[in-house]
Amino acid sequence: DPVLIVATYTGSTQTGYGHSASYDNLGNIYTAGIFFNTGYPVTTGAYQIPFGGGGQDMGISKLNPDGSNLIWATYLGGNNSDYPQSMFINNTEELYVFGTSSSTDYPTSTNSFQSNIGGEFSSDHVITHLTSDGSNIIGSTYIGGTADENLIGEIIVDDMGNCYVASGTYSTDYPTSASAFQTTWNGPGATWGGTGIVFKMPSDLSSITWSTYLNSETTAQARGLSFGANNSIYITGIAAEGFSTMANGANTTNLGGEDAFICQLNENGSTLLASTYYGT
Repeated sequence: DPVLIVATYTGSTQTGYGHSASYDNLGNIYTAGIFFNTGYPVTTGAYQIPFGGGGQDMGISKLNPDGSNLIWATYLGGNNSDYPQSMFINNTEELYVFGTSSSTDYPTSTNSFQSNIGGEFSSDHVITHLTSDGSNIIGSTYIGGTADENLIGEIIVDDMGNCYVASGTYSTDYPTSASAFQTTWNGPGATWGGTGIVFKMPSDLSSITWSTYLNSETTAQARGLSFGANNSIYITGIAAEGFSTMANGANTTNLGGEDAFICQLNENGSTLLASTYYGT
């Protein structure tokens, strides 16, 4: 049986729900959740001490490896609902948080790629890059179009500090790059299923290095990603009919409903190197 190494309450006096957890090279523990009011145990000097308002804020914490000491904790959010979905810690213990926000005043950096929410009544993806002590932001940005962005996704970071995100969107005007594999929406999925999105940004989140849709004729959503050889990127998710598969893929056609997919993009996000359905 597995051995319980550490378990602890958050210490919040208000209702909260866990959404993500991660760790750094020293074994420190990072947690991210949503909290519905004041009462989250933010620490002195944290980036955001007051509750931002609205439905709920993100609550981000760092604990030592045995969970006996709260190193720092901060709110992260604005005047509406904010959700953390994935975290990644780089080699210098700087934390990247990926999520969604419908707040019009989500905290962004002065040189952020997108300083305002994309749609008046929608939610955008957000990424925040925090300093190792949780006291400030290195970069923070919205990224999205005029419709809602998907609540599920993953962020990873390379050795240079560039971050990569896989998720989904309902926006037909999600920011994409000119040389991307799929620069435009391809299919009617906006009405119900949305489509996948994968992108790369530098560590200060001031620009898009590349960004591409992963479309199908009906619906597709990217869920996770990992690094491959020659700086390529593997992406997995779900897709219905019409997803771009390769002739030599294990399953070149959808076998029914929504199947999983696995695909590989080159380092510039411009070429599909491999792709297959995986399902029943």
